[in-house]
Amino acid sequence: MHQKLSPRQAECLESAARCVARAEAATDAAGKREYLELAEGWLFLARNHAVNDRINDSLALSALRRIVANSAFASEILDE
Repeated sequence: MHQKLSPRQAECLESAARCVARAEAATDAAGKREYLELAEGWLFLARNHAVNDRINDSLALSALRRIVANSAFASEILDE
């Protein structure tokens, strides 16, 4: 299942791509390694944002369900 990227995730992935491009352009091994490590950090952060977004979505849905379940409207429907 594909999910739409959040702006935070997209920014992280763009930053990772820039780091990879800089690593490819680097002329020394230390520079390449440093840029690739930075790219890995950006990818890690993008994954963390994805997990955090899913958790927040789940919490919001749970809160909404509680509100609906406790509403007067829900009580009227269930009483019928």
